[in-house]
Amino acid sequence: MSWVHQKTRFIIGLSFVLAACGGGGGGSDGSNVVVPPPAPEPEALITFSALSPTDSGLSHMFSIQNRDEESMEQLFAGGHAVGDYDGDGDVDIFIAAGDSTPSQLFQNNGNNQFEDVATTAGVSIANHKGSGPMFADIDGDGDLDLLIGAIEGHSIYVFSNNGDGTFTDITANTGLNITALNTIGAAFGDIDNDGDLDLALTHWGNTPDATLSQSEHLWLNKGGFQFENISKSAGITDTIYVWNGNGMFGDLDYTFTPNFADINNDGFVDLLITGDFGTSMVFMNLMNGTFENVTDRDIIVDANGMGAAIADADNDGDLDWFVTAIYDKNPSTGLIRSPGNFLYTNQGEGSFSTTPHADQLEYEVHQSGWAWGTCFADFNNDGLLDIYVTNGWEELVGIYNTDTSIDYANDPSTLFMANADGTYTEYAQQAQLEETGLGRGVSCFDSDGDGDVDILTSQNSITSTNGLSLFENLGSSTLGNYLGIKLRQANGNTEALGARVYITTSDGVVQMREVRNENNYVSQNPAQVHFGLGEHDTVSELKIIWPDGREQIQSNVESNQRLVIDY
Repeated sequence: MSWVHQKTRFIIGLSFVLAACGGGGGGSDGSNVVVPPPAPEPEALITFSALSPTDSGLSHMFSIQNRDEESMEQLFAGGHAVGDYDGDGDVDIFIAAGDSTPSQLFQNNGNNQFEDVATTAGVSIANHKGSGPMFADIDGDGDLDLLIGAIEGHSIYVFSNNGDGTFTDITANTGLNITALNTIGAAFGDIDNDGDLDLALTHWGNTPDATLSQSEHLWLNKGGFQFENISKSAGITDTIYVWNGNGMFGDLDYTFTPNFADINNDGFVDLLITGDFGTSMVFMNLMNGTFENVTDRDIIVDANGMGAAIADADNDGDLDWFVTAIYDKNPSTGLIRSPGNFLYTNQGEGSFSTTPHADQLEYEVHQSGWAWGTCFADFNNDGLLDIYVTNGWEELVGIYNTDTSIDYANDPSTLFMANADGTYTEYAQQAQLEETGLGRGVSCFDSDGDGDVDILTSQNSITSTNGLSLFENLGSSTLGNYLGIKLRQANGNTEALGARVYITTSDGVVQMREVRNENNYVSQNPAQVHFGLGEHDTVSELKIIWPDGREQIQSNVESNQRLVIDY
């Protein structure tokens, strides 16, 4: 189903403010987990089908020449970016391939059929240890450009989209003079509401500058692909290296996954960084060009944070934060040595809470093994956001060996289906979605345009036959109704990152999505939103709050369509 284009109609004159790892598995108190009663079965069943390379055309292998068993970074890297780079209405895929094979760009030809066009597009990069690529309209000209991180001293890349299906390497002229050995992940967002996209980077394994004169985490977009390092002046540098001293490798930068998101509903995006060894951080945007580290270490307690998903999981009008990590249980004693994933619930004003692991909800979502990429998505279109997590770790000699109850090398992915009572049910096996191996990146989007959310994963493995998997959601004819929305602006922040979309159904339930090209771990979601509507045939009210604060309202919107709304 193609996207249906609409023009906006504004309510003029309304101003507003919304009210509404790596490393070892340490970090818990060693207490036993109390097993709660089993959660109910999901109301709407769901099934996925793993498409073969022959079915989809997606074939990939992440590999490193002369792989070093002592290199953690080689086990972190890779990943993929997704976005409509050619402007034809469907989502394409770029994947970092390691330095043994060139990177790949898979053009989506519709109906889950993909073709590698990296060579003709000019993005077939050879001999490059790439990591965490990201599509974004960096120069505000209406098409998606491409940034690619790197590890072990390899250069990052910035490619300008030429608008004709090809890209030009402009890295040398961007001001992104990265000295960090590793750039694991990236995020784009407009931190100063000036209409262009600024940049956050993470650098696991980087040694901090002894003088703390500057770090390389926050970059201001000056226009024309020019970036300025403002990490120090914005208040990031002075606290980014303040950690709890439990890191396996000493005083290093342990940041993995950055995300811009407005967690206190003030109209300015804040910065959430998922980090290893207890270094996940919350930076609040003070709306004056600076950020304050407001991390509450009594609440933000994930021991080995790696991936992230951010959304309004409980439909209360603010953004919650799911962080993936290592779940480690001693097989002899049953003691929990690393507590796994955490779901941080937004309490309003940007403060979070988390329930004890004995609580049923937290018990269900925290056990994913060695977890990496993740996403929130309504897979069964029932109006509740579910959670998908990919897992896996290659236990090489000299890196990490433990007596554990989990076989991390064959650690299956997990699917937590949301129930109406606020609990989750692990449902991957029933949904035929148990992928084993060394999962890293995850993207959740409607790949074939049929109204349900599919799943793309990328692996970091030297043994798998294919390191890129597309799982087709087979529920389009049996699940609930849906509404897909993509926003576009004329210039600057053309994908309207930071906008809020609200829908209200006839039962009074309000769902909210913030438009972001979210970083899930060395991967992203496209900047489009998807709502499950259950049995509702129409949306009583659709409200959009654009990044500049203008509000648009439309009533009685029919379900089962994908709208492109232009500003």
